[in-house]
Amino acid sequence: GQIPELLAEFAGPLMDAGIELQLKNRIIRRSGSLKIHTRKSGSVLEMRPQAGSKDKAFEALQLDEWLEKSGMVKTESSYFILTEKALRQLHFLRDHGLSHTGFLKTSPDNLGLIDAVYEALETEEETDRIYLQKQKEAYLKLTDSAGREPDKIPPPPDTFLAQLRPYQLQGYQWLHTLRKEKLGGCLADDMGLGKTIQTLSYLSRLKRDGQLGTSLIIGPVVTLGNWETEIQRFAPSLKTLRYSGPAGKRTLPPENSETVLIIVSYQTLRNDIEKFLEREWDHIILDEAHYVKNASSQTFKAIRTLRSRHRLSLTGTPLENHLSELWSQMSFLNPGILGSRHYFENHFIHPREQEEPSNLVIPRLSAIVAPFILRRKKSQVLQDLPPKEETIVRCEMTPLQAEAYESMRELYRSQVSGMLSENSGGRNKVEIFTIISKLRLLAIHPPLAGEPFSGVDSGKMKVLDSLLEKILEENHKILVFSQFLGALDKAEETCRAHNWQFARLTGSTKDRETPIQSFNNNSSIRIFLLSLKAGGVGINLTAADYVLLLDPWWNPSVEAQAIDRAHRLGQQKPVMAYRLISSKTIEERVLELQQKKKELTASILGDGEVPPLNNTEIMELFS
Repeated sequence: GQIPELLAEFAGPLMDAGIELQLKNRIIRRSGSLKIHTRKSGSVLEMRPQAGSKDKAFEALQLDEWLEKSGMVKTESSYFILTEKALRQLHFLRDHGLSHTGFLKTSPDNLGLIDAVYEALETEEETDRIYLQKQKEAYLKLTDSAGREPDKIPPPPDTFLAQLRPYQLQGYQWLHTLRKEKLGGCLADDMGLGKTIQTLSYLSRLKRDGQLGTSLIIGPVVTLGNWETEIQRFAPSLKTLRYSGPAGKRTLPPENSETVLIIVSYQTLRNDIEKFLEREWDHIILDEAHYVKNASSQTFKAIRTLRSRHRLSLTGTPLENHLSELWSQMSFLNPGILGSRHYFENHFIHPREQEEPSNLVIPRLSAIVAPFILRRKKSQVLQDLPPKEETIVRCEMTPLQAEAYESMRELYRSQVSGMLSENSGGRNKVEIFTIISKLRLLAIHPPLAGEPFSGVDSGKMKVLDSLLEKILEENHKILVFSQFLGALDKAEETCRAHNWQFARLTGSTKDRETPIQSFNNNSSIRIFLLSLKAGGVGINLTAADYVLLLDPWWNPSVEAQAIDRAHRLGQQKPVMAYRLISSKTIEERVLELQQKKKELTASILGDGEVPPLNNTEIMELFS
C-alpha cells in the first residue's frame, strides 16, 4: 500500500541516476500533464482527460484513487507522476464528478472549473472553443472587479432616485454581467450595505431600457413592507403588486399588465404554487434567501420548480451552519454547478478520508462558487460608508395584532375626540397621552397593553428576533433601546430563549458600571438592553456597532443621543442604526411628527420630551 508514496518521493532521484522504473509492466514517467478533450452537447459539457508528457503521447486516464493520493495516474501504457498544476486540475475534475471511467458531465456554466483547467482544454469544434473562451472571460468579469467592463454598462437611470456608493455601483455592474451571461448569482453583502438598493437600481435600468419582464420578489413576510417602501422611495417607475390577503381572494395581475414586480412571502407562494407555475417569470429574486436553505423543505422544492429567465438571491448569510445550505443556494441559482445533492454530500460534506483532507476540499469548493457570490464586508468598504447609517425597518403586524390594534384605535379615537371637545385643560391631556401610550404598546407587543391582549403575538418582536440572529451571526455587538420596560422584558425573553448572553441597564439599575463594563469588555456578551432615558446619555458603548431602536420617541434628538452611545470618538467601525416601525400604526404618525417638528422642547407633561401637539395633530395620531 506504500508503493505510490515511495515512488512519489524517490522516483525523481532514481530517474536522475538513469534508472528506468516500472510498475506492473508499465513505465513510470515524470512531469505528467493533462489534456482534456471537451465538447458541449446541449445543456451538458463533456470532458475526457488524458495524461502524457513531452516524450510520451497522451492516452486516456485509467483512474485509481490509490495512486492519486500520491499524485500519480495511469494510462494504457504508462504511469505518470503529475506536476502540481496537473494534479490541481485533476482534483478540480474529481470535485465535479469525474467518474472512475475518466468521463465527466457538468454544467456548461461551471465557470470555476473551466477557469481552473482552461489551459488543458482541447476541442475539435470551433464553436466549442469560442464558447469556452467566452465562459473564461465571464469568469474573469465576475471575479475580478477590473474586468467588469464598467464603461460598457450604462449607469442607473434618472428614474432611480438614489446615489450609489462605489461598492454599490460595482454590485450593480455585477448584476448586469450575470444577466448578460445568463447566470444566476447571490448578492451576499453584509447586512446594511444596501442589497435592496443595488437590486432596485439594476431593475430600474432594465425597466428604462424595456428589458424587464414581470418578475417575482420572494421574501419572509417581515421584509415585504420594506420592499414596498424602498420601491416607492427610490424606484417609483417599477409598478409593484403585493400578492397577499385571504386565500380565496389572492390573484395575479394579467400577463399583459403594466405591473413589473410582484412581491410575495415564501409561505404564500408555497400555498399558491400552482398559480405561479403557470407562467415563466423574467426574474425570480429571493430576499433573505437563507430562509430556504433546507433543500428538503416544501418551500424550497416549490421555488425550484418555478420557471424564469434570470435568478438572483439576496442574503447576508449565504452559509449559516452547514455546507448543504450552499448546495441549496447554487441549485436554485445555477442548477448542476455543484452536482447532484447525493454527490455533493458524499464529496464535500462527508469526504472520505482516503480521498483528501477536508481543509483541501473547502478552498476548491469556494473557488467553484466564487463567480456566483458577491460578498463585501463593512470593513472592506469602510471608505465608502458614512460613519453612521440609519435605516427604518418596517414591521408588519400579525393578523391578530392588526385586528386588536384597529378595534382599539377606533375606540381610543372616539374617547380622545370627546376629551378634546371638553376643553378641560391639563387633566385631560394626561389621560390622552395615557391612551396614546396604550396604542403604542399595541403596536410594539400587544400583551404589554393589558390582560385582554395576552394571547396576541407581535410582528415587531418576530422582526427583532430575526434581526438579532442575523447580526449576531456576523459577530457584531448590539444596543437595543426602548422607552418601555415591558418591551425590554420581551427582548430579554428572546435572548434567554436563544441562550444569548446580554447586559441590561434601566432607571432602576443601581450599579450602572457593572453592566456597562461587562458589555464593553466581555466578548460573550453581545446584546445590551437599555431604556432610552437611562442608557441614552452619558455612557460610552463603542464596543457596539449596531443600534436597534424598538420604538420611536417624539423627539428625534433623544434617539440621536442613544445612537451616539456607539457612534462616538473611539469607534473604529461604521455604526448601523435600525428604527423598528410597525406599519400602519401610530408609530408612522410619530415619524411624521419627528419630521415636522425638528426642535421639540416644551411638553404638556412638563418633562420637555413630549411635543406640544395641537388638537389636530393629536387626532392625526389615531388616523
